[in-house]
Amino acid sequence: MVKINRKPKEYRGRCGNCQAPLLKGARYCDQCGTKKGNGEFKPFENTIRILYGPPIKIIQHCEACNHKWLKAGIGVKKSSYCPKCNSPSIEMLEFSRWHYGEALGHYLEDNEPLQLFTEDEVNKILSLRKEYKNFQNRNEDYNAIHRFMNQNGFEEHAKELKDKILSNREAERINLSKKILMVVGNANALIANSVCPKCEGVIASQIKIEKKTKSPKANTLKDGEIYSLSEDYVNQDARKDDLMCLQCGHVFKNPTRGK
Repeated sequence: MVKINRKPKEYRGRCGNCQAPLLKGARYCDQCGTKKGNGEFKPFENTIRILYGPPIKIIQHCEACNHKWLKAGIGVKKSSYCPKCNSPSIEMLEFSRWHYGEALGHYLEDNEPLQLFTEDEVNKILSLRKEYKNFQNRNEDYNAIHRFMNQNGFEEHAKELKDKILSNREAERINLSKKILMVVGNANALIANSVCPKCEGVIASQIKIEKKTKSPKANTLKDGEIYSLSEDYVNQDARKDDLMCLQCGHVFKNPTRGK
């Protein structure tokens, strides 16, 4: 006897009960808890809603099975159930809004190291800044940035050029490399003997925070000048004399403040 699959093709990658998209490798729907492959598969209107607003990044953790997962995109919702074990005992690890020009990762890798770049990689990106200043309209021409970085050995930029799915780590490497090129000052802005409390990185740059959406043009940088860092790039508690770790992107208190 031949078993006929009666699931409508519109349900590919969706929950058979609530029609929510299933996460990669999920055993259960993270919205309603229905097991993958189960449900009534009722007809529904498979349409794309027009949404406005920045992309959202959500990382959650299951307290029952220790699973961590990432949801990213415009209009994504937080999970109510663990997609691996179906437990409702989950906690929010990160909720952030992404800039439109930033790369967005769609899955977590196992045992991601805190440091995105080694010291040698950071120094290489800093050495590329002189050539990078020659870019025109650098805030808009992201493809030129990705081609430039890929040609200099940072291969995750090639995946972004081809619109391939990125891991969270790959996306954060892309975004931090652009920050180093675009908003971090020259060597005079680097702070010696400062250790990042998050990743223990040893290369940090002083920042100043201003209420504006665009960074200064690279060709206007003067010797000793520190690039402004838009307030959108840092948490609300950051102060203008704080430091940004160039190995993980964490913003932290300047240890020399007040001395």
